[in-house]
Amino acid sequence: IDRAGLIVKGRENVLLQSNNFSNASWVLNGATLTSGQSGYDGSSNAWSLTSTTLNGSHRIIQTFTGVSNSIVTYSVFAKSNGYNFLRIIENASTGDFATFNLSNGSVANNTGIANTAIIASVGNGWYRCSVSVDGGNVTRFDIYTMETVGATSFLGDGVSGAYIQDAQVELGLAASPYIPTTTTTA
Repeated sequence: IDRAGLIVKGRENVLLQSNNFSNASWVLNGATLTSGQSGYDGSSNAWSLTSTTLNGSHRIIQTFTGVSNSIVTYSVFAKSNGYNFLRIIENASTGDFATFNLSNGSVANNTGIANTAIIASVGNGWYRCSVSVDGGNVTRFDIYTMETVGATSFLGDGVSGAYIQDAQVELGLAASPYIPTTTTTA
């Protein structure tokens, strides 16, 4: 209840280290990270998520405790860095996802809750990408950088990928303003 006596929704980013992608909370798979990149907010807090030269997926992953039978919204700020597609996927319970075209600012495809995948320009080629999915007791947030719209597994070139910044997972049907986290949720 706020100061005016009204009931307000509590917000919480359930990810740990929401913008420290090199932390042990996050696991790289077929990708490398470089910190200190120019971010959407004018900071140097963005990360370059770059494919390796392996044939496979090129992604970063965080597993966390969810709430069964809930609706969860995943979001991240992203910009193309050689590859034009980024996929956000719940990869433990449902496999629901959305693929975003970072070259033209469109949702390429999605399997999450109907009409919840949103890509919103925040300037300078940056977008906030979000999708709402059905949550489970244990869930996983995967961010893929992709060469084409449909292939999450491909032979990477070792230099292309996407810039990412400020990941968030929250209960509810829409992405709210970003809440930074470190060693605890916030």
